[in-house]
Amino acid sequence: MKSVLEKRGLSPVVATVLLILLVVIIAMIIFLWFRSITQESVTKFNSNVQVICGELDFDVSYNDGTLAFVNNAQAPIYDFMILSTDSDSGSSDAVSLRDTTSFSGLASGAVAEVEYESSSELKIVPVLLGETESGETQTYECDEGTGVTVTTG
Repeated sequence: MKSVLEKRGLSPVVATVLLILLVVIIAMIIFLWFRSITQESVTKFNSNVQVICGELDFDVSYNDGTLAFVNNAQAPIYDFMILSTDSDSGSSDAVSLRDTTSFSGLASGAVAEVEYESSSELKIVPVLLGETESGETQTYECDEGTGVTVTTG
């Protein structure tokens, strides 16, 4: 029977490789955490776009295959994301209105109508166009809480 002193441990090469791997993993975790904290903010009218999203005021109605939009807010709305949920199957889908129709944005006080066939409940979420700190234009999808729910029939 072998005694405890006769057992061999990890070789120095394996131990070194494991330590290097551990350090790389910890460095990646710190990098990803720091990057998520310091994301570049998107602004519109010199305000954070999240604040603008909270101040949006728009109405959406659905009648005979037509979505009608009214922008009552001061900020123009670049696009709308349409989140549809099929009540029968429970499946959901997200579609950009700008990508699927001739919709080209909604200025302050403007009204627009778009043909859109759907047989499910729709959640209409606004998308704003803002500017990053580096001067680049970037879209920002507002939280679903700022959206409007429309029943299509």
